[in-house]
Amino acid sequence: MTIHGLSQNNPLYEIWKGMRSRCNNPKLRSYADYGGRGIRVCTRWDDFLAFRDDMGPTFVPGLTIDRRDNDKGYSPDNCRWITQTQQLQNKRRTIWATLNGERMGLAEAARRCGLRPGTVTLRVSHLGWSVEDALSTPVRKQKNNHT
Repeated sequence: MTIHGLSQNNPLYEIWKGMRSRCNNPKLRSYADYGGRGIRVCTRWDDFLAFRDDMGPTFVPGLTIDRRDNDKGYSPDNCRWITQTQQLQNKRRTIWATLNGERMGLAEAARRCGLRPGTVTLRVSHLGWSVEDALSTPVRKQKNNHT
């Protein structure tokens, strides 16, 4: 029996449940990246109805909950709805680039510069290039020695 009138199959309820599990259940694999490193859900959101009141009006099915600051917890002032593609860019390991005044993940910046994201990531992460050099240096064509 639920007191909020929403079934457990409701997307908003499932997101709330998943968010709380990541932060509170040490048996979950993802706990290390959330509760295990101090990410908490605000006490207001212990109540699903409060979460629904705060986040429900802007929720669109298919979006995911995101923390603007990955080092802070889940709360009304730190959460928003974004697409899965945006979510994949908003990770602790994301390398950020500014291209034409717009901040974006390195992979997106590489695509906009006509470069393969893997090439640019290799340049920055493994070869120690600056983000600017990695994005502005064209890829050399390989010579074909099989003639």
